[in-house]
Amino acid sequence: MTDPYLFGTAALALLIAPGPTNTLLATVGALTSVRRSLPHVLATLVAYALAIAAYRLMLAPILAGTPWVGWRSRS
Repeated sequence: MTDPYLFGTAALALLIAPGPTNTLLATVGALTSVRRSLPHVLATLVAYALAIAAYRLMLAPILAGTPWVGWRSRS
């Protein structure tokens, strides 16, 4: 995308639109009590943590071998 206006509009649209996770959590919260919706929130947090850890483990060796990416390991 070379047009900054088009890029900004597309980025704003992506940030405004709720994702499926937010929609699911809002629906569960609206249909049940806060106490009954806590397992869904906990499951969402665990799923995000597992996904981030998996991405980190898979991408770290690749990114370490490509110095032109500009990523440095803090280990």
